[in-house]
Amino acid sequence: MQLQRRVLIRTAHRSHEQEAPARELSMPQMTTLLVIREHGEMSVKEIAQATHVSPPSVSAMIERLVELGMVTRRNSRVDRREVRVAMTKGGKERVETLESELLKTVVEILKRIGPDYAQQWCDVYGRIQRCLDEDAKLGANARRSIVDEAG
Repeated sequence: MQLQRRVLIRTAHRSHEQEAPARELSMPQMTTLLVIREHGEMSVKEIAQATHVSPPSVSAMIERLVELGMVTRRNSRVDRREVRVAMTKGGKERVETLESELLKTVVEILKRIGPDYAQQWCDVYGRIQRCLDEDAKLGANARRSIVDEAG
């Protein structure tokens, strides 16, 4: 948690030339933007499920992201009660810029800890990624088997 906070602080300081709204993003807002970028247009309910955040909290986040010009919100053409959210071009550009700054900050930290520790960190990170990939595959297979059993 402290590492995450320090990286975000360093990233915010490095992004001082950026527009203020890009620096004002919270971690949950950034996560929401990443989910929308990955999946494309989504409903508030889908965003809530993907981010493990309550729909009312997602709605409040979306409102702020709309104010910042990072996403658009509209009623679904199929179900007028459903709200659909999509990223704007400006939102995509800001997320890419923040990701780039975050990566630069992590690279700087890895350089400071030295090549041996940096390699160990990369090895551990790679193992974590493989575990997450396996979990995702297991989840997809479990969902498929539930659908197969229902069908």
